[in-house]
Amino acid sequence: MHITYLSSDQTLCKLNQDASLDIYLDQIEHCRRGNIPWQRGSIPWHWHAEIEFAVASRGATEFSIAEETVVLQEGEGLFINSSQLHCIRPLRGDTSSLFTVAVNPRLLSSGFDLLSTKYVLPHIGDTAVKYAKLSPPVAWQKQALSHLDHISSVSSKPSFGFEFDMRNALCHIWLLLLQNVFNASSPAPRSGADDDLRIKRALAFIHEHYADDISLSDISNAINLSKSECCRSFQRVLRTTPVDLLITYRLERAAALLSDTGLPVSTIATMSGFNSLSYFSKLFRERIGCSPREYRCSPK
Repeated sequence: MHITYLSSDQTLCKLNQDASLDIYLDQIEHCRRGNIPWQRGSIPWHWHAEIEFAVASRGATEFSIAEETVVLQEGEGLFINSSQLHCIRPLRGDTSSLFTVAVNPRLLSSGFDLLSTKYVLPHIGDTAVKYAKLSPPVAWQKQALSHLDHISSVSSKPSFGFEFDMRNALCHIWLLLLQNVFNASSPAPRSGADDDLRIKRALAFIHEHYADDISLSDISNAINLSKSECCRSFQRVLRTTPVDLLITYRLERAAALLSDTGLPVSTIATMSGFNSLSYFSKLFRERIGCSPREYRCSPK
């Protein structure tokens, strides 16, 4: 087992790789730069084979999981099943910190043994259980949160054999989910499976080509749909349009470049897929709340 510590910018690219038996630990911070909201704590729409656990250690954080939205208040946690479309963003104006653990399901058992075939594989990626919120007032959920807190403590000061300790905690959490969530769920209808696959393919195309001059036609062609059906799929699952999601992703990439580099704003606009500096500046102000230069110069 390998433990990897990530920043929020690294999370998406790392989890989209085919990793071995890894645990990914991510501390997502969100604050304000003076009067300007700092957007770097957001993670755009994505999915990964790992199961994911998150705990709001400070402030409130909003998760969108396909068509549903969950807000974690401080001290609450969340389980997200494998291969579920989701994005993460702090509530606007809030200062928040989020501890996340993304785990390869193979850590819960070994290969195709009895534990795997009976208790793990039937539930990985189950669309009937896309997520489960964890709140301290509920006894079993409080236990799960305690195990996640233990993982956080162990990972911050690893000692000899700490991997066994973390794996045991994860197995305890999985048993709690089996007893209280998976066994209580009904089989999910398959009606949304096509939409889910379409959105994943479209997002992969956008993430790869956002810097290019792409349009709704390009996105819909990439997933072999008409423009109207592509838009309907996005509305059903993500409650937005393909073009709006493309713009949002481009602005997020631009904000990261403004924070991390000294590149001219015009260069960043082009690298982020905007052909017009004035249009880029207009959208940035409308959605972020300040100009690109103000965002770059604001106190950190």
